[in-house]
Amino acid sequence: MSVEWNPVFVLPNIKLEGAVEGGEVALVPADDERIEDLRREHPSFAEFLRRFSDAFEVPIEPAVLLVRADAPKHFFNHTALVGFRNLIAHSVIPHAHARRLAYSRQEGIYFGNSFTFHPWMVGKNDKYVVATTPAFGGIHELMKFRGQSTPEVPVLRVHASDLDMPLLKRLLERWRRWSGSEAPAVEDEALFRSLNMALHASMLPAGSDAVFYDQGRLIALWISAFEILVHPGVGGTSDLFKVFDCLELVPWELRGCKERKYPTRKHKKGSEKEDRTLASWLYELLYKARNDFLHGNPVLQATLQVPGSNHHVIEYAAPLYRLALTSFLSITFNLPLPPESDVAALAAFINEETSFMGHQRKFEEALLTSQPLLGET
Repeated sequence: MSVEWNPVFVLPNIKLEGAVEGGEVALVPADDERIEDLRREHPSFAEFLRRFSDAFEVPIEPAVLLVRADAPKHFFNHTALVGFRNLIAHSVIPHAHARRLAYSRQEGIYFGNSFTFHPWMVGKNDKYVVATTPAFGGIHELMKFRGQSTPEVPVLRVHASDLDMPLLKRLLERWRRWSGSEAPAVEDEALFRSLNMALHASMLPAGSDAVFYDQGRLIALWISAFEILVHPGVGGTSDLFKVFDCLELVPWELRGCKERKYPTRKHKKGSEKEDRTLASWLYELLYKARNDFLHGNPVLQATLQVPGSNHHVIEYAAPLYRLALTSFLSITFNLPLPPESDVAALAAFINEETSFMGHQRKFEEALLTSQPLLGET
């Protein structure tokens, strides 16, 4: 290939069906042409990839995060690369939760652990692998390396249909603006700081030692992700009502989500109520659960239960977050309608609109499952 690429991280817990392109940065499968070139040119890198397996020594081929060798230096910045990973994760995880809720589809990636970077990578000296984490810095011989996937989650495939493309496209636009700026806009800094918090909110509550109280920690992280997203910057504040304002501006499609008939707090103090949408009502349930867990109030399974439903409120955290992003990023279908005489262009327009609106309806249908009966459309 004429363009050279540098591998910077491997993700051993996912198998990609195809590459996710970000221009100078890409997350690619192990059989991508760029990886094949790197295998041929750098035998040590080929050996490194061959040495990955799961806990039972079943070989796996990790996804690889690449950066173009001639990319501007800001694309090699660790924060920018983590931001790129985070936007991909949030184009997959909330989508999987929405499909499970709306369509009872069980397949999918539900936890952020699937997108973790492996700490070890081939060093500049081809004989060694190196690692740097907050816990340690290490160097070791490549031929003694045995890479493994994270044992708490299965290795799962990411198909093209698993990606929330309307969100992914908008996040990539903002990522390029944010990562390339020496003084990022307040809203861009809030967005990628929020995505980082949301990734940790989407992690497993714990491993085999998980207990009920671990749910409270994740709920707290989700609330933080929402409040970071809507924070106006220096001198401003972010709270329950700022998140309400964001959710109320979602361009709803389904009547059951549009209707403002759900009682929520009207003021910070007092018991007066104001009718808002289902999304705001669900978010307040999540907010109340966070307060109970973190303030040491009594907590039971009923603390997480959505009234009148068989679902727990934490099931709606990721879909609600995607809908907050819908509002925050103004994700709407606004392509101009082509002339009726251009049949091919018109057909393409209809396909694009159908796909785009299908994603929005999917997340709304997911919210409506919180009700004893599916809301009217």
